[in-house]
Amino acid sequence: LQTSATTGRGVSAEMAHVWNKAVDETLGRLVVYLSSRGW
Repeated sequence: LQTSATTGRGVSAEMAHVWNKAVDETLGRLVVYLSSRGW
């Protein structure tokens, strides 16, 4: 994930936080789904 130098620090930090949260939730659901299937 690249951010240009012109992007404000606050904005990029906010985006990184939202992105990481979304990834964590997606991976979490995937793990639960696979676990429920006996993987």
